[in-house]
Amino acid sequence: MANELKTPKKIYEYVVDKLSYDFSRVESNSPRLGALEALKNPDSAVCLEFSDLFIALSRSAGIPARQINGYAYTDNSSQRPLSFVKDILHAWPEYYDYEKSAWIMVDPTWGNTTRGVDYFDLLDFDHFAFVISGENSSYPVPAGGYKSESDLNKKDVDVKISKAFTPKGSSLNPKLNIKSIVIAGFPINATVTIENTGDVISSQTETLVTSEKLTPGKQTLITGGIPPFGSKDISFSFDKTSFLTNKTDTVRIAVAGNNAYKRVYIAPFFLNKWVLIGGVLVGSTILFISITIAGYRRISLFRQKKGNNLRGESNQPTQTSL
Repeated sequence: MANELKTPKKIYEYVVDKLSYDFSRVESNSPRLGALEALKNPDSAVCLEFSDLFIALSRSAGIPARQINGYAYTDNSSQRPLSFVKDILHAWPEYYDYEKSAWIMVDPTWGNTTRGVDYFDLLDFDHFAFVISGENSSYPVPAGGYKSESDLNKKDVDVKISKAFTPKGSSLNPKLNIKSIVIAGFPINATVTIENTGDVISSQTETLVTSEKLTPGKQTLITGGIPPFGSKDISFSFDKTSFLTNKTDTVRIAVAGNNAYKRVYIAPFFLNKWVLIGGVLVGSTILFISITIAGYRRISLFRQKKGNNLRGESNQPTQTSL
């Protein structure tokens, strides 16, 4: 059967269509049937049988699968049943998706009892795992599973769902990325990094950039939604200034009540420290080369004069006394 079904989706659909939930077994505390017995008695299944059959077929098809025991919130227990044994409130399977590199939870039980609601492609947020069973189908024991003979009917796990809550919201903090010294006569490019340190995604927000001496003096940047603990970089620029500009300005960023600023020095090209350093190096190099060439010339002239003197002495006539 697994060779015919092959995929988790097909297996899920088969289990949902094949088995029928037996509400009478919830109160009778009937023993667990297992996958094979569930196929033999398809009209007497509860969440454990739905899970066991899905897991057995998946593993037979080479798909890793395992069972989850936990709590699933519902306001309609006739459509989405919960209890099988006291405090073991619900069971559902999950399979491993190699393409997503993740375990995917599904609920064939509720897929059957709700008569068609899709609990395969997108499971709701009402399922809370207590334990995950891998190699052993009955271990670890979930919360409420350890009981003495006298306390079998005692409920040890109580889950309450809050009716209202106040989200903490987003918190946006800007960080300005711009050079402290920029060369006059060229456009000034910069970025602002906006971090969301809150626990919810931020809404679309305006980020205000201001400057007293640069143009444009006011810019509005639109920031889209930033996920919790995420960040986003936004680029902006100022127009080029005069080549002779020599002044200091402060660039300010404001977003969601938080601010950041940085002082920027706009310097002429010839006052740039690297230009000055380069000029000193070039001048020093030229001076060194000039001194070296002059030295070589003096040595050459000295050698040439000395050579001429030596040749002049050797060419003079020799006087012979009689």
